[in-house]
Amino acid sequence: MSLNKSVLEIGLEQAILNLKIEDKVKVFTGEEKNSILLKLKEFFVIGEPRVWWLSLKYTPKCFVFKQEYPYKEIVNFFDEKEDVWFIIEDNAQLLYKTKVSHVVDIISECSYFEYNIISKDYNKFLCENDHDQFLYIDLTALNS
Repeated sequence: MSLNKSVLEIGLEQAILNLKIEDKVKVFTGEEKNSILLKLKEFFVIGEPRVWWLSLKYTPKCFVFKQEYPYKEIVNFFDEKEDVWFIIEDNAQLLYKTKVSHVVDIISECSYFEYNIISKDYNKFLCENDHDQFLYIDLTALNS
């Protein structure tokens, strides 16, 4: 076990390997990760909150799904074949780019964690917080 990796990061890596999708999930690190996260954050977040949903620029729509696996509802916000940014709220944020269907599969393999999903074109934002809420922002709907 690497001293630089969190338990969550190791679990995510293992989930990706177990699902045999390592060639379908791009992991970002270093300056490239920091640059992309900064750009994504500029679109949706104010300041430096502990987790992004605490300080969103736009008022999100809030959804609560009363089912055992609410993360399966992600496909109602994005096309499951759509490429998205998948940001994991860990001590050091983790950044992946993959299809929505893979995001759902990865989440299904792991213990609970907070995450953000942002469309590749920066128009949609979805997160699941520690209150079992899905917070959704669609910038295309705000601008029409």
